[in-house]
Amino acid sequence: MNQPTKLGPRAYLKKLGFQFDKTPSALDRAFLKALSADERDAVEDIWMRKHSGFGHVSELYSVPRTEQQAALLFSHDAARMLATMSWFADVVDRLQPRTVLDAGCGAGYLLRYLRARFPSIRFSGIDRQENLVAIAAADEGLNLHASSFEEAELGDRFDLILSDFGWDNQDIPKSNKPHSSAEIAGAPYCPGCSDDQVPFFLALLERFKGWLSDDGRIAIVGRFPNLGSIRALYLAAESCDLRVQPDGFEVLRVKTSAGVEKFPAFLLAKNGAKSGSLQLETIAAAYAVGSRGIAMVEQDGNRKI
Repeated sequence: MNQPTKLGPRAYLKKLGFQFDKTPSALDRAFLKALSADERDAVEDIWMRKHSGFGHVSELYSVPRTEQQAALLFSHDAARMLATMSWFADVVDRLQPRTVLDAGCGAGYLLRYLRARFPSIRFSGIDRQENLVAIAAADEGLNLHASSFEEAELGDRFDLILSDFGWDNQDIPKSNKPHSSAEIAGAPYCPGCSDDQVPFFLALLERFKGWLSDDGRIAIVGRFPNLGSIRALYLAAESCDLRVQPDGFEVLRVKTSAGVEKFPAFLLAKNGAKSGSLQLETIAAAYAVGSRGIAMVEQDGNRKI
């Protein structure tokens, strides 16, 4: 059996080619330099449409074909990745699952780091971007599936399902309801917008739940832009008999070039779990005031409560 790695998230990502000391424009130049002429034209077209409001950054995910290209592209999100990799590693260490699925694994950075940390666990991943799955497949110890969640037929059950930004927010249908305002624990949100996001998260969580073992858990970190999105996930979880564990909510606050960003992190279990559940009011208060359940994650990936 391989020995667990002693590398932290930052050192591990740097080993795979991530750049931590370059500006966004310098990363863009390095990414273009690593591409063929045709690939550069395609990327510049995506950037132009994105800046004009007609494109989205997720279109770039189909571009990388090599480890170097992928590492340079995702270096833009390196600070956030350090935070989430650290949080997921803590969850795995605490739960000690036998089998783990990364839903939305991309190029497999989280999977490969966790496998290096916990070599006795069987790790699997699924992602709809075939080119990114092909990069992750360089690690022969992973069981990978290039498929959408809806079309996947995994045939296995997992003790822990991870979702590290496993969906694109642009896939969430926009609400057509008039905007209004309500509060949870003094924190404001728009009920119509929140209600209309529930079906998206419900479909996602029902799919994940179908892949869980009897005592399985779901660990989720995402870019929830406001309390309404957090409420939508919470209500969707309740609708399919999943509950936020009492110690299963944190807000990862990450220092980035754009300032400090907040990334809510959830640990969900089936309704039959004996440990109880965390109330939405408690989650809303923690998200709004930045106190209970909130961790600051520094650039090295270390969490400070």
